[in-house]
Amino acid sequence: MRRTIFAVMMVGFIFLSYKCFAQTAPQQAQSNSPQQEEKTIFSFKNEIGLSDEQENKIKALLFDSENSMKTYNRDLNPLLVELGAMIKKEEDLNLIKSKLTEISKIQIEIECYRIENARKIRGVLSADQIKKWEDIKKAHARK
Repeated sequence: MRRTIFAVMMVGFIFLSYKCFAQTAPQQAQSNSPQQEEKTIFSFKNEIGLSDEQENKIKALLFDSENSMKTYNRDLNPLLVELGAMIKKEEDLNLIKSKLTEISKIQIEIECYRIENARKIRGVLSADQIKKWEDIKKAHARK
């Protein structure tokens, strides 16, 4: 019984973790209304004072990020499927732990890549632009 509960909890945790890490790019602002377009830094280009050159650099970084995330997901998805099958078959916990370790290493790589990419994007912006963007995000988060 405890083994089944553990397995169900672990599958839930893994798939929840996967859902968090599987997104191709962090969402910068979300709308509750399906009619409203998702707001990104590009939506506030004029308010931030984003130049065309800066916009192109950020778009290139996001494009590279999307491609890298596809690669990470290509590696991660089969492992998650394998894990689910292992749990369903009630395989040895040491084997499951080993698979979880393999999955977590990829998830760590993904998160480090996201942090690195976010820093690269911030590096394209001036200190004033970063402050304006942070203020805009805070204002929209309150809404």
